[in-house]
Amino acid sequence: MKVSDLIGNSGLGVSLSTPSSESAMKAAIKSAVTTELIDPGAFLEPESLILTTGISMRVEDQRIWNAYVERLSNAKVVGIVFGHGSAHQKIPPGLVEAGRLLDMPVLQIPTDVSFLQLQHSINQTIAGERYWLSRKSWDIANTCTRAASRGAGLIEILKIIEQKAGVSVWVCDNLNVPFAGTPAAEHVPTATFPLAFSPDSHWQLSAAGAEISDLEILMSPSIAVVNMVLNNHFEKPLSDNAPTLLGTISRCDQDSFPEIESELISQGLHLPSGLIPIRISAVNHSRRNILARMVSHALSQSQNELFLQVNQQIFLIVPVPVDVLDEQGSKNLDTWESLLGGLVDADTHDEIVVGFQAQDVDQLLFSLQLLRNEPSSSGLRASPPLKFSNLLQLMPQQFQAPARTMVLGRIEASPERARLLQILKSVCTTSTLSQAADIAGIHRNTLNSAITKLERLLQLDLSDPQNRALCLIALRATGSFDEARQC
Repeated sequence: MKVSDLIGNSGLGVSLSTPSSESAMKAAIKSAVTTELIDPGAFLEPESLILTTGISMRVEDQRIWNAYVERLSNAKVVGIVFGHGSAHQKIPPGLVEAGRLLDMPVLQIPTDVSFLQLQHSINQTIAGERYWLSRKSWDIANTCTRAASRGAGLIEILKIIEQKAGVSVWVCDNLNVPFAGTPAAEHVPTATFPLAFSPDSHWQLSAAGAEISDLEILMSPSIAVVNMVLNNHFEKPLSDNAPTLLGTISRCDQDSFPEIESELISQGLHLPSGLIPIRISAVNHSRRNILARMVSHALSQSQNELFLQVNQQIFLIVPVPVDVLDEQGSKNLDTWESLLGGLVDADTHDEIVVGFQAQDVDQLLFSLQLLRNEPSSSGLRASPPLKFSNLLQLMPQQFQAPARTMVLGRIEASPERARLLQILKSVCTTSTLSQAADIAGIHRNTLNSAITKLERLLQLDLSDPQNRALCLIALRATGSFDEARQC
């Protein structure tokens, strides 16, 4: 019930004595209290409506009336209903002026309407509104429960709440970063509710778009369902259900390939039909696990899936969704956006990277290795097309420095190190000597002389494409390529 509803009730005859703002007239009334105290704030709950005859306020000093209304405003009183009595035969001008100054609606009732009658009408209306609001809240919760029992994920549950309650609802993680739902603008009044899906979660559900008191009634039953869904996402084991595959990621052991294929088949995953690995990461453990479950739910054409945890990242291996491939058999990023785009926002630092499709163990290991080495970047994306630098990433980090030393060691020790590295890079990345000379910024004769020196130091024939590829690998291995580019 709002303050404006009192004036609209023709049976009560309540009239407004002060010009009041729209926000003041739309303020919700939580209770109606009769009091003659000069300072009743300590005994009032927020959003109360005061009913008084001003028996203790037989004053004409405007400052006293201003102070009285200010105290009520500080106590979050939403309006004052004044009734005629022995103290005042008409509404005091000082009260009307104080209400105007402080935007506090001052109303008056006819002499034939008692406070008891008004209070009963207001409380009956409030009780009726709360009853129907409570029924609506349980209807929303029941709908969410039925959806959750069918396997609905967090996003679907939040959409149900938003549609049926007509409010914005979103979940924030323990860093107060929105995780799912529709966050409202910062200035919109918001009700927040703690979520307790795990002992150390400290997540919260927020809602906006209605009075805070209404939101508390509307949302309370549904919070249990949101907790249940989050708990299911979080507590359901993200077990490494293919230990042989996990161990083989870091070492190329072909003897394990038959065992890996057997593990995949035991999980209901068949390589000839096509599998896709997906890398998932987030700013914290809880967020990452829940995001992984949401990705799994979004792709759950079947219950077949496989989780691998490597450092702070999760790798989910799933069958290729039917509608992900276009007519040429290549990945359709638009389809991935439609499947997973709603799960991650770049501003949250969550990450979903879709790897290359694999149809045998070799391809799956190759795709997983590329995903492991793919630089982190927020948002949803597919692995970029295979490049020379991708192949270099497959070389274990501990072997890159020895490879560089074995190939470039003599050049690194030369007094002309920077110049020779730049020339070697230009030779290895161009198809003609003229192009190499232009990139290096030197005359072709000078380039020929430098190549002779390089071949002597490298003990390699740079006219051989394989030798140039070897030098390019060594240049890229530990930053020498970038260093040569800066020279």
